[in-house]
Amino acid sequence: MAGMEPVISVFFDSDRTYVALLEPDAKGYSLAYINSTRQPVDLTGSGEAMDGIAAVVELHEVFMEIAGAASVANVTLPMESVFVHQFPAPVDLSEQQITELVRFEISQHFPNQDTEAFTSVVYPMCPRLDGTRMMMAVIMERSMIKLVHELMQPLGAEIGRIDVAQMAAHNTFAYNYPETGGTSFIVFGVQERYIDVSVVKNGELCYYQLTPLADSSQIGEVCEEQLTKVLDEYVSFVDSAFLFGSGLTQDMFTAAAQKMTIPVLRLNAFRMVSTTLGDRERAYCARVAHIFPPCIGNVLPELRQGIKL
Repeated sequence: MAGMEPVISVFFDSDRTYVALLEPDAKGYSLAYINSTRQPVDLTGSGEAMDGIAAVVELHEVFMEIAGAASVANVTLPMESVFVHQFPAPVDLSEQQITELVRFEISQHFPNQDTEAFTSVVYPMCPRLDGTRMMMAVIMERSMIKLVHELMQPLGAEIGRIDVAQMAAHNTFAYNYPETGGTSFIVFGVQERYIDVSVVKNGELCYYQLTPLADSSQIGEVCEEQLTKVLDEYVSFVDSAFLFGSGLTQDMFTAAAQKMTIPVLRLNAFRMVSTTLGDRERAYCARVAHIFPPCIGNVLPELRQGIKL
């Protein structure tokens, strides 16, 4: 497509790191490379343990396979690597007022750290059923962003977008399911012991919640409880549920689909993405289509742009 260039996308998930190269084609995007590491990279930079060093070496070996293939590389961070906070916010707040509110929240939650040690992206949320409005701040430590830049250096590409998994997955949803543009959907990002839950209505973020998942067999009950809360307080209807994430198994998907009172689909990162890759890579894509939404979504058009502070 005109004006588009190849982009490398790197998703630092909690179980491993996922890498993809997307190129423009006549209809949108084509997958030109896909891979993952066997172990995750510790973005906290908390230790020099040998397993941490090995993870970085493995990541850079993957990078060398596509170094120079794109001039831009986008990064997706796992939700557990950031601090997400929601606060009441009238619709007419200025950027300076929003900045002051976020700085205040940082000072309350991180009293021993300088507010300048963090960078934030703020997303206005659509009104709740009672008319109140909230904003959601995704707060990241600058030291982690610095580490990400260092880790990405072997690609020889400029760092473009830095997003978080749940927001990037929304882009995947919007691009791959264009027929859903004017409706409301609930999205579940399933990890090993928790689920990120969000609701999108007419392209707007309406709800976000992190909820624990102590037992994978209870996923149906947890998802249905979240849906009930959303319908009671946030939106008047939800059309379908989409599940994704490295913690999602077929048994869990089946349990959620059987328990929930709305249609349940697996969020497929590649539904509208073409590829020139071979049969082996296509088979891999079929297996991991529900894991790659945060990786693929950070290349696709943004459903919404947050306010960067």
